[in-house]
Amino acid sequence: MKSDFLYKINEDFYQTLIKRIPILSSIRIILIIFVYTAIGYTSYVLGNSGLLLTPILSFILAGFVNAGHDCVHLGQFKSSKMNRIFGIFWSTPLLINFSRYKYQHLIHHQKTSFDGDTEPSFEFRSFKQYLFEFIGIHYWYAVLRGIYRINRNLFPESVQLNRNKIFDVKIDNAIIEVFILITFCITYKFPIIMLHFYWIPLLFYPGILFVFSLPEHYKCEKFSKDIRTNTRSVSSNFLVRFFMWNANYHSEHHAFPRIPANNLGKLENVIPKNYFNTDTSYIYFHYKVILELVNKKKNKCEI
Repeated sequence: MKSDFLYKINEDFYQTLIKRIPILSSIRIILIIFVYTAIGYTSYVLGNSGLLLTPILSFILAGFVNAGHDCVHLGQFKSSKMNRIFGIFWSTPLLINFSRYKYQHLIHHQKTSFDGDTEPSFEFRSFKQYLFEFIGIHYWYAVLRGIYRINRNLFPESVQLNRNKIFDVKIDNAIIEVFILITFCITYKFPIIMLHFYWIPLLFYPGILFVFSLPEHYKCEKFSKDIRTNTRSVSSNFLVRFFMWNANYHSEHHAFPRIPANNLGKLENVIPKNYFNTDTSYIYFHYKVILELVNKKKNKCEI
């Protein structure tokens, strides 16, 4: 029997789950890029009314983060080199330094909910603070600050004192800067196309990412090694699972990080329903958060 963290599953089945199947990843990648390109082009052709398609494009861009995350765990291809290449492919358009994210995220898995967690959970103090996260100011500040600090040779602890890691992070930063330069040049030549296809969806994608990432650890138990209490999964539909690379199976991912995103859904066949902390939907989760924050404000007014 194979036991990772909490739940025991059959060894043969586990070995099947951890196998990378590049053809499945390739098909998924092609479909995602095709859909994004088609919708982006449609948005441009429709002119101003095409901007109504922006939320869909931002939604797909938010999925790029989870695609890159799958590459962090070597989930899309068999070789680490291919996973690095595609990790950069997914991350660079979002101005995310893939290697920096990779090394920071692996620390998150080691120290989830404890001091030193690189993706610490937090709680909103007010409904206004919750709404403010949709704007993405905090997100873009962190992203741009990260690029700036790397240029100043200021690295997070997960990277410091390791020449190979520093080299990877610097290379990824250079790739981002070249990408920005090329994108600006293309935008100068084709401003309307790029606004519809890239810049406006990019501007709003952090708000979409917030919707799907907040449930992962929000108000989960702190200082707990039990994945059933320090993480959260969310039931979802096929389209969300496809474009978000099964990110809704977050507790399952923490329990079995070697299983690639393509196979996480198969755990439903062997792990009892509600064994993990699972919300019924993203909408319901955010409804509960909003309701709690609104009631908190009312209670303050009554005092």
